[in-house]
Amino acid sequence: MPSFAGAASYDSATWWDGDAHRELLDHRWSGTAGSGYGQVLEYTGSTEPTRIRYDTAARSDDGAKGNPALPADVLGDWREEMFWRDADSTTLRLYTTPHPTDFRLPTLMHHPVHRLGVARQDTGRNQPPQVGYHPGTRQGPRPGLTGRTAATAGGRPGPSPRPVR
Repeated sequence: MPSFAGAASYDSATWWDGDAHRELLDHRWSGTAGSGYGQVLEYTGSTEPTRIRYDTAARSDDGAKGNPALPADVLGDWREEMFWRDADSTTLRLYTTPHPTDFRLPTLMHHPVHRLGVARQDTGRNQPPQVGYHPGTRQGPRPGLTGRTAATAGGRPGPSPRPVR
């Protein structure tokens, strides 16, 4: 079991480098800056993770968890991009992976669990989105995009009501 002796957290994860394993998403705290610098770390089997992305211009949103403003599959290749704020919170910086991959999956935004997790981040608890399957199977579930459904009084999905005009 890795110790990570204060070097990383178990709090957040991201699909970043093109394999089916999630990387650690965290920040490196700077007392001088009063915030953390965004970083992505990979556990490679040693007791300490390897830093694969770090930028002092990318600032975390909070002191405890070190979250970016938004991690999500916004560009649609199934890997997650990250929006980090800058030091004075006037700019959002988009970070995308520089790693090529032959690993193919449907885009994560087609998966309802991931899409709901992205929406939840800015309306509730800011935790990275998940998916309802293990990407290591190399085959995500087929997206069910035949239409919206809404829960009826009986708790079973039914057709969405028509919008009120």
